[in-house]
Formats: sequence, structure tokens, C-alpha cells
Amino acid sequence: MTAERAEQEESIFRFSNEQSKALAEKAKEAGQEIIICQIRPKSITQQLIEDAQYFGYVNAAQDLRSLVVPVSFEAAAFVDKKTKRGVPIPKSNERALDRQKEMIEGEFDQDLKVPGVKAIMAHAYVDTQLDIEHQKRIGKKLLVGFHARTPDETFGSRVADVGRYRPDGLLRVCVWRRDCALGGVFAFPVVVPANLEI
Repeated sequence: MTAERAEQEESIFRFSNEQSKALAEKAKEAGQEIIICQIRPKSITQQLIEDAQYFGYVNAAQDLRSLVVPVSFEAAAFVDKKTKRGVPIPKSNERALDRQKEMIEGEFDQDLKVPGVKAIMAHAYVDTQLDIEHQKRIGKKLLVGFHARTPDETFGSRVADVGRYRPDGLLRVCVWRRDCALGGVFAFPVVVPANLEI
């Protein structure tokens, strides 16, 4: 199968116009904006080949680097209106993975009140694509001043987190114990179509 044929046969999950408008209105209520990007089935390994200049460090775990879901889909993230940086859930640091996931996929998701969409704790390859696409579009980094926790297992009880602490820093894909809190690792919600299984 050619690459073009394979791309045509990809499943693509999109927001409706009504859902996009409703998400934008929800962001506006909080003094924020949303960005919507198309996420492609590109593992971190593939992203390192195509966009190496955006990465400063990636953990060596092969399961993390190769993880990808074979669908394309639109994903939305909330950003600060002024800085255009991603907005994590306030006070979601210093929490273990399970609690952070509950904050995203339970409380934040319920508060959205937009039919046909859901909030998820995204895989690392999704967060990295969002950050890189944001830079390519407007020259701004998405994940700044914090790392976004992911559910992606690396070694033992460790899971990946994605981000950077300094505004001038490159993208880092690190790991931390799933049952341990860390001051700089937050719950960062990503919104996707509700019928997407990821």
C-alpha cells in the first residue's frame, strides 16, 4: 500500500462546527482561547526524525517512543489569551497519576458540557504534536512552565510527562513515578471527539 493510499484510509475524527464554537465559547468564559490541531499517527520516534530541532530530551524507553494509535483526529487545548501558552488544571500538581486523570476525565470533562466531546489525559505523542504544531503555526510554545502528565508507561511504575520549565527551553519527554506527586507535573486536559478510542 502506498503512503498516499494509507493516508486516505486513515480514520479521521473531527469536531463539528457547533462543537468547535462551543469549545471556543467555553474557553472565552474562562478568559482563555482554544487551539485545534489535527493529530496524526506519528510516534515520538517518527517525530524525532521529522522535527528533531524541537526536542531537548526524550526518555529512552522504546514503548514510549513507539506508542501510537493508528488514527488521525482533531484535538483541542485551552491556552492563555495573552501568552498563548497551554493552561493546566490549577492546583493539579503534587498529585499522583490516578488523581490527575480523575481531575481531567472526571471533573474537567463534566464541566465542559459540550455534547460529543470528551477531555482526556493525552498520550505523550499527542502532547508533543500539539506543542510542535503550535510553534509552527504561531511561533509560540504550548507547554511552558510545567510538564503535562501522560498515562504512558516507561520503566516499572514510571510514566511519561511532557513539557518544559523555561520559556526558552526545548521540549522534554521525561518520566516520574505514577504514584508520586511532583510540583512541576500538572494535569493538562486535551479535548477530542467523544467517539475516539484512545
